[in-house]
Amino acid sequence: MNLYTLHSNPETLIGYDVAIRVPEIAWGVYKDNPDKLRELENLWAQSAETSLKYATDVLNDRFPQGEKAIAKSASDSYTYAKNVLKDKFPMGEKAIAKSASDSYEYAKNVLNDRFPPGEKAIATHPEYSNQYAREVLKPLGIKGFPLGEPAIAAVPWHSYYYATEILNDRFPIGEKAIATSASDSYYYAKNVLNDRFPPGEKAIAKSASDSYTYARDVLKDRFPPGEDVIRGSQYQERYEELFGVKL
Repeated sequence: MNLYTLHSNPETLIGYDVAIRVPEIAWGVYKDNPDKLRELENLWAQSAETSLKYATDVLNDRFPQGEKAIAKSASDSYTYAKNVLKDKFPMGEKAIAKSASDSYEYAKNVLNDRFPPGEKAIATHPEYSNQYAREVLKPLGIKGFPLGEPAIAAVPWHSYYYATEILNDRFPIGEKAIATSASDSYYYAKNVLNDRFPPGEKAIAKSASDSYTYARDVLKDRFPPGEDVIRGSQYQERYEELFGVKL
């Protein structure tokens, strides 16, 4: 909490003369005083946060004096590029490249192109790897993001998504993860393989709904491993009618 912004006469508080030299505190004190804000450009330039605020809230334009500070922050560099420069910000790319989220957003919303320096960071995160592949690489005619596949392959849902939305084909290294999820195994079998998915049947057999739909949509036949869980569930009657059996 910035106490100096809550006091009607902050200059009377102990430590004011020192605190007011801290950019973030001074900004809170003077944020509603445009003339004073412009007087203190040297102070704002010491901080990425206040440099960005000064550029967006006061200048509504770039703030060259504060760019060195902004460039030290991945998120502020991305925001400065997107909202102020409306163009790339080379000085901040080294910081951006260390952040998976900011690298993805920078590529998608600023460059409208791939961002090779940030791909290593993106590749550590399954969600951003998938989104980078879909929103950045795919429009460029690039199919898949191999660097991010190990991270994607560790998560069932992201593996299924990558197979359906990016590859439009099976994703072998993600099948081990997919096989741990009943619903993802069913959908992978139905929408990707168009065939049964034996590695996932153990998981499917623990779910009444997925056992029923797997039998109905994939096997087109009974699914004995899932019949115990179907029995007594809301799917029992439908399963019995579909396959002419009594569980």
